[in-house]
Order: sequence, then C-alpha cells, then structure tokens
Amino acid sequence: MINGIWFEQGSAASTEAALVVQEGKFQLRIESDSITQTIKQGSLGDIVVSDRLGNVQRKLTFDDGSVFSTTENDAVDRYILTSYKANQFLHTLESNLSFVLVALVLTVVFAFSFFKWGVPAISTSIAEALPQKTNDVIGSHTFEFLDKYIFDESAIDEERQNEIRTHFEKKLVSSYQSQEKIDFSLYFRDWSSDGVGIPNALALPSGDIIVTDKFIELSENQNEIDSVLLHEIGHIAHRHSLKMVIQSTIVTTVIMTVTGDANGFA
Repeated sequence: MINGIWFEQGSAASTEAALVVQEGKFQLRIESDSITQTIKQGSLGDIVVSDRLGNVQRKLTFDDGSVFSTTENDAVDRYILTSYKANQFLHTLESNLSFVLVALVLTVVFAFSFFKWGVPAISTSIAEALPQKTNDVIGSHTFEFLDKYIFDESAIDEERQNEIRTHFEKKLVSSYQSQEKIDFSLYFRDWSSDGVGIPNALALPSGDIIVTDKFIELSENQNEIDSVLLHEIGHIAHRHSLKMVIQSTIVTTVIMTVTGDANGFA
C-alpha cells in the first residue's frame, strides 16, 4: 500500500488516498465517513509515473487525468518496479556520487573530443561533398558585404594592378591543378581604420582573392606578394572558409539545442 494524496482532473482540491498494488493491478482507495471506497482501479501499465528525483514528491497520473501524489518513492519503485525499470535505474545512477562523478568526467571528455576532433571532421566531410557552386554563392554575398561596409576603392594605379594581376594569372593560377574548376580572381581594395591603412590579404570560397593597398605598399618585391597569394590559393583549394562556416553553424546549433539560447551562452 502506498499512501498519498489524490487530485481530481482540473481540480486543486485534494483527498487523502491509498494506492494498493497487486499482481500488475492497482486500486485507488479513499476513506469517506469511516468507509473505505475504491474509486479507481486498473492495470499498472495505465499509470504514468514521473521520474524520481531524490525524495521529491512523485506524481502518478491516471488515464482520466487525475493525479495521485506521494512521497513514498521507495514504495513506488518497489511495487511498480517491473513496469518502470528505467526510472529505478536512473534513480540509482543519480543518487550514487561515484556514478555522478564518472558521468561528469565522461561528459567533459566527450564534449571536448566532439568540439576538438568531431566538429572539424564533420565539417571537412560536408565541405568536400558540396559542389563549387556553394562556394560561389557564399563568396559573392560576402564580397558584396565587404565592399559595402569595410573596403574602399583601391588607390593603386591601374597599370600596377594589371601588372600584378597578369603575373598572378600566368604564374600562380596556371600552376594550380585540380579536377574541380575554380575561377581565381585577384582584386585590390583600400582598407583603413582611423586613416591608417591595414595590410592584409584574404580569400573567399568562390576563388576571389582580395589584397589591400597597404599590403602592396609594404611588399618589397614580387616574391613576397606571390608567397601570400599562394597561401590564399591554398585556403581556397582546401575550402578552409567553407569549413569554418560549417563548423560555426554546427557549434551554434549544438549550443542552441543544449541551452535553448545561443545569446545567453555568449
């Protein structure tokens, strides 16, 4: 017998009651005017038992929506154990400090391994499976954004730009060999902050490579420029930008799934 309180469906009024369990069946009894009445009976399989959390009050919900609440958790586990073994197993794990510590360590190890090696591996597989057209779409929109909010028109004269671009196409692009065709293009832009030029070069997934005026100004010879441009070609060939986009998407999705709010995590 399990003692507790019974609530009718949709009512906050409570009545002291007892749940009698025998051979997979149950009877819910209340005492009224010194007379014990059976108000509900049926199969244990018809009862929805809430998960056990320490000695917190347990709720047993019947098929008509009424609820039987009890603090006799051990009795619930003992008498309804055959129907709810999973709850008993979870309670055993949750109430054992050794199991909790082991679970904590395993969770940390798994999370670290997933973000350290799992996410990059998944991102690489996805990036390599996507067609080049995906890179073209990403690159075009990114270039539009950069031109609108970050870059200004280059101040390098057209002759110097054409000289570097011709060298880039004949000497560097021509040396790149791959089964997948990538349209490499070189662009010049001015990037300044508070009137100070920023030397940089960056590659977009589409094959567009952008170099800043300050970078060209600081380069002492063509070999220095070539070494940086070859580095950017490598980024494009190995789809590093696309992999980073996929990685950030996976991480954001996981965080939102776990926490429910990526902004709160940030």
